[in-house]
Amino acid sequence: MPNNIRKYKVVIDLGHGDGAKGKVTSYLANKTDGPLLNVRYSGGHQAAHRVVTKKGFDHVFSGVGSGSPFGADTYLTKDFILNPLRLIEEVVELKSNRGTIFIHPDASIVTIFDIFDNQNCDITLKNGTCGHGINAVRQREKLGYTLTYGDFEYGKVFDFKYAAIKKYYENLYGKDLSSIEYDIKYHLKTFNSYHIFKVNECPVYDYFNVIFESSQGVLLDKDIGFFPNVTHGNVSLKNLKPFLADSNATAELFLVTRAYQTRHGNGPLSYEDYTDPEFKIELPIGEKNISNKFQGNFRTAPLDLNMLQYAYNSVLKEYERFSKINLVVTCLDGIKDKFILLKNDIVYKYNTAGEFCNKIADVLKPDEVYCSFSPYAEDMNTLNEIK
Repeated sequence: MPNNIRKYKVVIDLGHGDGAKGKVTSYLANKTDGPLLNVRYSGGHQAAHRVVTKKGFDHVFSGVGSGSPFGADTYLTKDFILNPLRLIEEVVELKSNRGTIFIHPDASIVTIFDIFDNQNCDITLKNGTCGHGINAVRQREKLGYTLTYGDFEYGKVFDFKYAAIKKYYENLYGKDLSSIEYDIKYHLKTFNSYHIFKVNECPVYDYFNVIFESSQGVLLDKDIGFFPNVTHGNVSLKNLKPFLADSNATAELFLVTRAYQTRHGNGPLSYEDYTDPEFKIELPIGEKNISNKFQGNFRTAPLDLNMLQYAYNSVLKEYERFSKINLVVTCLDGIKDKFILLKNDIVYKYNTAGEFCNKIADVLKPDEVYCSFSPYAEDMNTLNEIK
């Protein structure tokens, strides 16, 4: 392959999120030589992408790319929803493990009023929310109430748009919301001192190694998941089409699933009522996706091959010219008895992870299967290596 060809790697969760996208992204970053850009192209700071390394690093990424512990810079595209305060908090937490952060000027800004709405709207709470204001931003934008990172450089333009958003929510809730405000412009003013920069020219084309890290999971994509229990955005490949059209790049896909289904919050989860004493799982030590006030319970179920195949095929319908398609099965160490799959209500039980992953591969037919038995970013094996 010529040295001037860019190498793109795309990491997408095939479920409802929580599949270990952070681990996979950091694994790929650790295997990459030279300058690397980690692109967040969907969602926002509701992400909880945990990365644990053998050197003692342990962080849950929300805005910064999960490849940053291994030297990656981060690019937040126009489809990312930016919380200025949360981004600065995360950069401070990461210290030297952050790289440079670039932000597209058209990235939407989430305000404290959006967060308030996500945490208080009965319909949003019923359908499912992380409570970070993501869906509220997309809903108000449909009504014309927009606010972007690029607006900040135009002074009163930002002020007027911000004031309109505040007034919109005050009218919606029938009360003054001044008491919950903070100085959002103060945080935006300090961005450069934290190596956070607005870029008008896309930095992707300045790197030969790029990892695109998705948010949430395909089954929460507004065009693929099960309405109304979806996010108000695309987390699969639609936001990436301008990059995938790059004739000077090859693109490799990494589709991620745990060895069992998970769902955090409301909405359907197939085979959640499956009861079998041989279905025993143990969540990773330090699991961050626990029950909380806004999302509710963290739910689990055996892996559903039909659901997995639906998600897998839904991604590939959006773009078919990947140089290689990889399936990554994580949290295999959490299976404490039989490895169980269901398809059309037929139960398949396996004694080994190799047999289990081989069955999934027979159905989905990826080019390569990776298996993860460890929380560490450095650890992953191919299916052939564990057979």
